[in-house]
Amino acid sequence: MILRFFIELFFTMLARFFFCVLVLYVFFSTVCSGQGKMLCRIGNDTISSEEFLLYRTSLQDSCNFDCFLFMKLKAADAVSKGWDTLPELRHECKILQNRMLKSVFLDTVKVQSVWKNVHEDREKRLLTNEWVKFETITIRLSQHASGSKLQQAYSAIDSVYSALLHGTSFEQLKGGTITSVWYPINGVLKEFSVVLSRLQVGECSQPFLSPLGWHIVKLIDRRNEVNSQADILPDSSYYLKKLMTGNLIKDHQIYNDWIAGDLNKNPYVALKMKWIKDKYLANYWDDRCHSIWSDLDEGMLASYFVEHKNDYTWELPHFKGAVVFCQHKKTVKRIKKILKKQPFDDWGKVLAEKMREDSTLSAKVEIGLFQIGKNPYVDKLAFKCGTMPVNLEYAYVGIIGKPLNKGPETYKDVLENVKTDCLKERKRQAFESLKKKYRVEINQRVLKTVNCSGKY
Repeated sequence: MILRFFIELFFTMLARFFFCVLVLYVFFSTVCSGQGKMLCRIGNDTISSEEFLLYRTSLQDSCNFDCFLFMKLKAADAVSKGWDTLPELRHECKILQNRMLKSVFLDTVKVQSVWKNVHEDREKRLLTNEWVKFETITIRLSQHASGSKLQQAYSAIDSVYSALLHGTSFEQLKGGTITSVWYPINGVLKEFSVVLSRLQVGECSQPFLSPLGWHIVKLIDRRNEVNSQADILPDSSYYLKKLMTGNLIKDHQIYNDWIAGDLNKNPYVALKMKWIKDKYLANYWDDRCHSIWSDLDEGMLASYFVEHKNDYTWELPHFKGAVVFCQHKKTVKRIKKILKKQPFDDWGKVLAEKMREDSTLSAKVEIGLFQIGKNPYVDKLAFKCGTMPVNLEYAYVGIIGKPLNKGPETYKDVLENVKTDCLKERKRQAFESLKKKYRVEINQRVLKTVNCSGKY
């Protein structure tokens, strides 16, 4: 009896053990399957692998996950700064989203004929063929603003105008390049139409007041007619709602969702709309924040070069100096004496000044870095190899400088390479900083299933 009791107890415990294992397996399988589409999380925002794949499909060039994540982080940072609420940004983003929607649910060929009718209708209604494309800098005011508020706003717009007069670009003061659209000149506020009619293309106005506030406008272009539906009517709803008929619609479900203001029913369209907004916010972030990682002064470049000097060693020796073509050997000695204590970067300027002052100092001088095998005169005179060709114009050819066998002396010898690498490193640092700021979590299991490679 005792043996039978222990045997039953053993099998009971074993059954319970396997039951627990089965429950845990089902639980974790459910959790994993639920997270299977979750590629990463930025703060509380969950990002699916489908969104990344859409990103890769939309960009026809090669891209990787880090590139996608950096774009999402810049968009998140733009939202945290409140830039997504700016009227101009929302307006431009809506233009891009509407263009995408039209391509999804409209028959574009048939829309052309509709657009022609709309265009003619608007021209008749507005009684004008003159269209303008312009950008504005605005200090907004309430229509019931007090005198002090009005004066404060004027002082602000006057400071902007003063900066324009002193050479600051309109785009820089505006805070980034914004794509303009065409408007009929009679279709804008009278205060704007009066000013725009007096401006030349590319010219900026003086500050002027309208019911919206103080403004400075820049006339980008002027035409007597506009033929492209992409240029005009930034919001497609005008002619879609007014003139749309069934035979123009390619996808009725998406169109009906759009009319109802609910595009989230279609996962592809919802992702596409989100991607367009994020990409636009990321581009806006680049315009406003690129100086965080792109301003490289001489100190940064020099420091980066010293730290990574071994990355710039040359496979082949170089000669740093000048090749002098002249009539007498003593001319080379004179030039060498002139350049002896001068920085290499100033050789060209110093020598040009001396030649202007002294007409007897006649020579043709080539200054730079010469890799072995690239210049026959340097090869023969500096590296003692090859054959030096006869120069019929000059009786004597000499060199001034020294060979660099192991690699560059300063970052300036490989300036463009150092700039590229330093910028890449600074960009990586900005990327890592945003990752820490927004608590990025990456689902490595899902990441392995998407075809991406490479790092910033």
